[in-house]
Amino acid sequence: MKLFQILTMFFFSLTLAVAVSADLPAVNSGDIFTHVSADSGVYIQQGGSQASDGDLVGYWQDQSGNGNNANNFDSTGESKPTFLDNAVNGKPVLRFFGANYLDFGFNQYLTQPNTVFLVAYNLGENGYYIDGITSDDRQAFMVADGLNVMWSGSYFWQDHSKPRTWINHTLVYNDTSSQYYTDGVLQAAGSAGASNFGWGLRLGSRYSGSLYGWFYVAEMIIYEGSLTESDITLVNDYLSQKYNITGEESQPVNTGAGTLVAQFDGTDITADGTNVLVWNDQVDDVDYPLDLAAVEVDMGDASGYPQLEQYDFGEGSGLKNVIRFNLPEGSSSGTHLQSSAIPSTQAGPTTFFVVARRDTHGFSSYLFDGISDNARRGVSANGLTDTHRLQVPEFDSVGVDVGVWQVFSAVFNEEFSQLFIDGFTADEYGFSGVDAFEGLTVGSRYSGSNTMDGWIAELLVYEGALDADSRKAVEASLMQKYNITPFCGASYTQYSPMDFDKNCIVNFMDYAKFGQSWLDDFASIGISSLSGIKPSADFAHGWEMDYYPWDVANGVDEDNDGQIDWVRSSSNHFELSTEGTLVNISDVSGSLLANDDNWDQAFWPQPDINAATGFTTEFSIKITSDTGSNGAFKIQVSPYDSVNTDVVFIGASHVTYYVDGGDNIVLDTSDNTDGFHSFRIARHVDEPTKSSVWKDGVLIGDSLDVTWTPSGPHRYYIGDIDSSVNGTYEMDYLRIDPGAWAAPAPMDFDEDGIVGSKDLKSFALDWLNDTDPANIE
Repeated sequence: MKLFQILTMFFFSLTLAVAVSADLPAVNSGDIFTHVSADSGVYIQQGGSQASDGDLVGYWQDQSGNGNNANNFDSTGESKPTFLDNAVNGKPVLRFFGANYLDFGFNQYLTQPNTVFLVAYNLGENGYYIDGITSDDRQAFMVADGLNVMWSGSYFWQDHSKPRTWINHTLVYNDTSSQYYTDGVLQAAGSAGASNFGWGLRLGSRYSGSLYGWFYVAEMIIYEGSLTESDITLVNDYLSQKYNITGEESQPVNTGAGTLVAQFDGTDITADGTNVLVWNDQVDDVDYPLDLAAVEVDMGDASGYPQLEQYDFGEGSGLKNVIRFNLPEGSSSGTHLQSSAIPSTQAGPTTFFVVARRDTHGFSSYLFDGISDNARRGVSANGLTDTHRLQVPEFDSVGVDVGVWQVFSAVFNEEFSQLFIDGFTADEYGFSGVDAFEGLTVGSRYSGSNTMDGWIAELLVYEGALDADSRKAVEASLMQKYNITPFCGASYTQYSPMDFDKNCIVNFMDYAKFGQSWLDDFASIGISSLSGIKPSADFAHGWEMDYYPWDVANGVDEDNDGQIDWVRSSSNHFELSTEGTLVNISDVSGSLLANDDNWDQAFWPQPDINAATGFTTEFSIKITSDTGSNGAFKIQVSPYDSVNTDVVFIGASHVTYYVDGGDNIVLDTSDNTDGFHSFRIARHVDEPTKSSVWKDGVLIGDSLDVTWTPSGPHRYYIGDIDSSVNGTYEMDYLRIDPGAWAAPAPMDFDEDGIVGSKDLKSFALDWLNDTDPANIE
């Protein structure tokens, strides 16, 4: 019996070995090493059956013929990715949801250079796509702080991660000549380090089983060697066509045009006079019998039924029947409609379209909801903040006005739920989950409370998560039918700050005005006293907090002299998070890092870091508590030849610069607790007593006088330093470089110091979010 099992596995392995990537275009600059695609060779386990929709994946077969396959042997299945069929352009994908991975074992040691193609969709969360399988050999690609990052010994920052978009990432690992492409376009080139993949790679997390990614992957191809640009174009064109990659935000798993399962409009309403008794479903679908019957409520002298009225939608639309939902003054319960339970609960995605007008804010009033507390898919309006929100396990909101007819589109999908208003993104939740669909309540919460005060003209229900084109087509049809112009008023956040005319259209003059205002701000910097513009990822010295900054054994001895770079005040004041941050866990004074010539530390006395030729330091922190009179965080910095010392205080909502013998200068009063913020101090070239300060790439202190002359050693102290500074914080990185470098502005996507038309347009589109590009002149 055992011999039979061995022979069976042998023949199964032989069958796998002859599967070769015949469809790939021929390239001349590298040999294929590994090729996995979700449309072939995906199994529930090695030797098991092929995966079907919803199955957990334990084995992914290499199609290259080299036998570099992937496994996950977790018997519980909790860490296995999920196979999803017919997901992107009719092709299947694998879903990695924050706790899933596959380990590839290589039959030969893979060194640099090599080229990786990864077709993936990220949900906007930090985490690793790929890494090595041990700490000894690592080539990594991850999302960190909203950026795509390559790493093979050095952090190589690239563009914005562009979440919720199918992208072909191309990673050329070639030490100091590494490159990063998206959809065939070179985004950045630089040094990612010389580490190798070695004997395998992990897909889905850091090698150590932390920092799991939240993404979908359709295909991954690895070539030995650094592919030429022409070969990269060949492979990219093949993948772009296969998956219809457009570079536009979309659902991760689409169902095309979906299936219309219910439709309600003014042409089929059963009424007794003006009392609406039944809103009849015009689609005869046996799985979705959703006729909406009125639920009579006690309204005193007023009718307890929704009211049938006519509304004049103006030119081209005219009079149409609409249903008025009434909310008595001082009450949260009013008229509404509700269906019976459908024959079989539907767990899959659904898309709703509602043409509605809300006339008063109400209190958490609902356009629609489910029919029970355990089966709710709905859209509610928070009357306190004048917003609409999706009813999903977690929610946020965006502003919307009253007294305006609008088209609400709600996509309920376990992977990614979205709410659109007049075609604009209003709310979205990745991996939040949704309740099952059992039935429909219109005009109120499922219980009959939280009734809306307003009208509904039409409601459509589709089975499936409609793709962007199909959704926009339905929205356009409804907006034309009811003569609706997309609302872009002052209380709705759709228009961009770049839209100077506030007309929902950003034209060339708006671009020019915004660009000129930024350039004027930049020109105000004393540029002759700065060395230029440089992203901190390119700084000579850096501590990324994957390890303690004082830990020599793990590679943070910057000048390789065997000495620690930093002294920490006390080891019990800090811990490392799984996200790669240094967490200050003590709110008493003394939770700091120190590096000075008194302790003869390895880094700070280096001759290339000096006041005469300028120096720059940047760090990223988040304030988590602040009880100090000067804030929670302080930095004192002066190199070995400096007379004076920069002193900056950072609190929950302030940044101040110390003035010896005078009042501190307030540089910024915005929130420092809502996330990580980068702070940069640059000591000017040939001006050893002048510095400039940036926060998140924005200049907040220009040519400040460095006034304090300390009696102690020349130092770099950073953290909770003295009795006026108390609180807690997290630090993501700390970097230092010779020269006085200005921070790249948020608009300078190429980080080359030049804001070009591409940067300007990209920045505008970021502001506009989901605005239809057709609205950009």
